[in-house]
Amino acid sequence: MHVKNQKGPKGRKQQKEKNREPRKPAGEVIRDLKAQVAVLTQAAEATKAEALQVKAEALNSVKEYKQRAQEAMNERDSLQSKVDRLLESNKTVSLELADARHAFKLEHQEMQAKFDDQIKAFRDRIEELKCKRSPDAEALAQLREVFAAVAHSEWSGWLEYMFRQGTLNEDEDFVIPKEQYRDWLCKRMLKYRDLPEGEQKPDATSADKYIAALQQFARGIE
Repeated sequence: MHVKNQKGPKGRKQQKEKNREPRKPAGEVIRDLKAQVAVLTQAAEATKAEALQVKAEALNSVKEYKQRAQEAMNERDSLQSKVDRLLESNKTVSLELADARHAFKLEHQEMQAKFDDQIKAFRDRIEELKCKRSPDAEALAQLREVFAAVAHSEWSGWLEYMFRQGTLNEDEDFVIPKEQYRDWLCKRMLKYRDLPEGEQKPDATSADKYIAALQQFARGIE
């Protein structure tokens, strides 16, 4: 069986006020609000400080980026300048190389022409010498007599010098001083180029006589 609620409006209002929490005093509410405002203000200040720091870091990053970008551009310009100079230098070197090749070609052609002329002159001289009469047996015999006369003259001069160095004893033996003998023996073992300059002169004088005799003979058969 359903029973209707017998409470009227007044009863319901009393029941509602009974269930409602007691109100705080106005001063306490204000203090709570001020505390909340202070917390929010502090949080806002912290957020603002953090935002300023982030902004400063961002500005520094942008500044550093711009600086690096400028350095990169400067380096790029420097490299481009070097490349341009290298290209210009390479162009100059290429021109100089072309000029050098041309000059070398001309010089080579000139040297080749001179060489060909020398070869031709040499061949002409050979043909000229072939056409000349070679010394016959009679001329060679005459040359032999000339050299023999020079050799005999040298031998006679050497004997005369040697006789002046030695003496005849009572037994008519020719005696050469020991010092002279040892000197001659030592020099006999030496080659001409190893003789002292003063000792080379007599041999050179003898050679001059042979040369003079040969020149005189050559003039006689021309």
